[in-house]
Parts: sequence; structure tokens; C-alpha cells
Amino acid sequence: MEVEFTVTMEDVARLSLHAYTKSGHSRILFLVSYLSIPACLGIMIRALVPTLGWGPYELILVAVAVLYLIVWPFVRPKLLLKRIRFATNQRDLRGVVGRIQHILTEESLLEITAISKTEVKWRDMVGEFDETESHAFIQVTPAGWSILPRHGFAFEEDYFAACDFFRARLNERDSLRVKASFAKLNGRGRT
Repeated sequence: MEVEFTVTMEDVARLSLHAYTKSGHSRILFLVSYLSIPACLGIMIRALVPTLGWGPYELILVAVAVLYLIVWPFVRPKLLLKRIRFATNQRDLRGVVGRIQHILTEESLLEITAISKTEVKWRDMVGEFDETESHAFIQVTPAGWSILPRHGFAFEEDYFAACDFFRARLNERDSLRVKASFAKLNGRGRT
């Protein structure tokens, strides 16, 4: 199977955001940023109320803390994507953005870009496959990803066919790995 598509800077930024939000580290940072300001405001309220009582300043601090807890989960991804876009635009992404061709066979993925040609065997791929509404992200190596942007295909059917092909090959590879693991456990496999 052969497919061609176009990857844009926005697609690379979306991949970066996707990888960042999936990491455990980003969840911890989100919780710290989410809870730190209300916690500081709570300490300030705790210090002010015994001395001054509940006045307009304390009520304003409570309102700001509640508003922050409601709004921050919606604002943070937009701010993060804006920072990622800025960083992405600062990098040289020749061969990452532009016209990409994938030649998918039973044995391997061959990716051809404007400056490189890379072939990876399905059995050697990290092979994490994540799909969003607008993209499919395939982790080919520990540091390398393939981006399939839905909007980058001339025909939507080609996008879905490529995603189905990736899923089928990666599922097949995973089932072979499980069989090999069971064989090792039963003493029939290589160690």
C-alpha cells in the first residue's frame, strides 16, 4: 500500500502536545500548577480572616481561587499549544514537514520525505498507535514518530486505509511478541 500526505508545522505542534500530555511528568506539573495558586490564596485567607474577619478582600480572594479552579483546565492547553507552536517554528524541520510518502508492506514501513528515506521493520517498531479526531500518531522508534494528519490526505479513505493498515500490522506484531514470551516461559523459546 502506498499513501502520500502533507505534514504541516501545526501537525508537528499537535504531536508535541500529544506526547507531552500523555507523559506522567506533565500530569504532575498540571496538578502542581492547578493547585498551587488556590493553595496560596487559601493560606492568605487563613492568615487574614482571624485578624480582619470576613471582609471584601477575603471574599475577593475566595472568588479568584474558585474562578481559577474553573478556568485553568481550559486555558492551560491553549497556552501550552501556543508555547509549543513558538518552539516548533524556531526549529529546522526539513524532512518532517512537507510532502511525505509511506510505502506500507507486510514487512516494513518505508517513509520517503524531501531529504530522507527511512525503512523500519514492523517487528522492530516501538509501535504505539494513538488516534485523535484529526491525527494518527505512530511511535516508530523511541524518539521518532510518524504523523498521519487527516487533513493532509487528498482522500479521507486513504487516511482511514493507512490507519487500518498500521493497526493491523502493529496488532499482528504484538500477538507475535506475546507468543514468543509464552514460548520463553514454557522453555521452548530462545533466551
